[in-house]
Amino acid sequence: MMNMKSKLEKLSDTRVKITVTLDGDDLKEARKPAIERLARDLKLPGFRAGKVPAEVAEKHLDPATLEEHILDIAVRQTVPRAFDEVKELALAIPKVDVTKYVAGEMAEYTAEADVLPEIKLGDFAKLKSCKRRSPEVDARRAPFSSGRDKRGHSRRSGGYGLF
Repeated sequence: MMNMKSKLEKLSDTRVKITVTLDGDDLKEARKPAIERLARDLKLPGFRAGKVPAEVAEKHLDPATLEEHILDIAVRQTVPRAFDEVKELALAIPKVDVTKYVAGEMAEYTAEADVLPEIKLGDFAKLKSCKRRSPEVDARRAPFSSGRDKRGHSRRSGGYGLF
């Protein structure tokens, strides 16, 4: 799908709209997977369910259903590439609207999604770090606990000294 053209329109700092135009070559690449997908559900005499060859299945498929699946696959394959091409990261699944479609020749759709806003960092070179001193602990004065009370009983065992 190399012939895809995409145009970016910024709706706000966090929302973009990408208009994508696909040509006939892009749609031809989606044709084979669409036929294979539809052939799985096709039942013809002489073939087991789901085992109809693509060439045979294509002759028995409804043309409108086939074109619908071709467009669906083409859009699903190109939406992520369109966002990559314009260097934007969609935060959720984009809302897609097909604006033009000529079967086998061209398709145009828009994909609208929320994106991460541009983050501008300040001049961090001017910042100064300040070291915090940790409180010093004198190991000789620190309280020591052996895990036993004054009578030698373990605190964890309920006072019976078993553990």
